[in-house]
Amino acid sequence: MMSLPSYHYEAACVIGRQASAHHQRRRRDSWASGFVPSLSCPFPTPSHRHTLQLIGCGGTHVEYTAPQTDIASTVSRHQHRHPHVDIEPAPSLDFHSYPRFLEGVLEMSRLENYLPSAALVFFGGWIGNGCSNMQALMRPGQVWIAAGCTGLITIASMLANDIFDFRSGIDHINGRTSPLLQGGTKQLQNPVVITIALFLFLCILSRELVMDVGDMVGDKAAGVNTLAVRFGGQIGTLTASFCLAAANALLIGLLAAKAQALATIGTLSLLPLHAKMLSLWRELGASKETSIAKSINQIVQQSMVHIGIGILVLASAA
Repeated sequence: MMSLPSYHYEAACVIGRQASAHHQRRRRDSWASGFVPSLSCPFPTPSHRHTLQLIGCGGTHVEYTAPQTDIASTVSRHQHRHPHVDIEPAPSLDFHSYPRFLEGVLEMSRLENYLPSAALVFFGGWIGNGCSNMQALMRPGQVWIAAGCTGLITIASMLANDIFDFRSGIDHINGRTSPLLQGGTKQLQNPVVITIALFLFLCILSRELVMDVGDMVGDKAAGVNTLAVRFGGQIGTLTASFCLAAANALLIGLLAAKAQALATIGTLSLLPLHAKMLSLWRELGASKETSIAKSINQIVQQSMVHIGIGILVLASAA
């Protein structure tokens, strides 16, 4: 957000609040009639974040969130100090659909640029292979990893470009209909999206820690200093259990606030995996090497099912 004179920012806040009650007042407040933007519909609920464009300030965008402002006194004051500021809202959409959210992200990613980048990597691999063996390129390996990394770097650069163009106002000046201008990525601020990301991170971390417990002997021989190698299998299992419990707390906490039935289903789906973790911790204490491998394999397999169920339940609560 670019820096603005204080009266511009306050005027933008006032107009946003005035527009949110546009249909209710029907322009009864004559003192604000010169500041009310021409809207066919009001803003969304004032608790949302909105973006206003200050036409008189070079297309600058201002973000605000439901400021508690005395409209009458502020408008009358700034009407005297800056009477010719023309303020109107930037394009905005009420965005509550994940398919449309994904469509906005895909549009910003410009996937059509991925294929040429990947083709250059494969072409370079073919040249590096002596321009003779095409079959080597069809096997997973360094070429495929390089192509995937190139694609991810390309997509990241496209997203970064859109973000900087949005913040600088270039997209609006050039008349682009970027998903950022239209609110197409608003779900990134949704608590459900953040919860799913944290849930995935903690579940995958728990799974990897359990796998490290199973690889303790080989890791120690190879000099790999994992948590399980340094502090023992029981500490590794206990840490994995805490990560899993934190992920489940996020899952149950969000579901309990939205749907009691889904919270119950999510809670019941967690019990078998927690029981397996407890069983593994006891086996490590008793040094039962044969049963440890079996328990670890069961936990690794069940954790993927648990992650899938958690994502589906969280998505249904969105």
